[in-house]
Amino acid sequence: LNFISIYLGAAKDTFHFLYTYAVLPVAVTALNIIRDSNERGEIYVAEPHVRDKLIPPSKSLEWRRWQEAVKFINLNESRVCTERRVINGVECSVWRWIPAKKTGWQGNGTSFF
Repeated sequence: LNFISIYLGAAKDTFHFLYTYAVLPVAVTALNIIRDSNERGEIYVAEPHVRDKLIPPSKSLEWRRWQEAVKFINLNESRVCTERRVINGVECSVWRWIPAKKTGWQGNGTSFF
């Protein structure tokens, strides 16, 4: 029983290490690219375009990290909307940055109906 708990603890630590040092940096860099494209006035950015900026073909072994980062962004990131678009005749996933709403005066809090 003690061996199993040690093994499970090591597996949990390995998983945490993978996300902290391998997947999250890729996800953060992808989010920066998405946000920057929005600031440049682009409505959306194609997922393969972001991937190609981050992982050149010579580093195809990092594909697994990319897939995990995409999954993390799609499941956990509320500032990004995932859509399907046809770009140059090819359907692909695109990400759209959802900027924070500008806060301002919302009224005096009373209703005059």
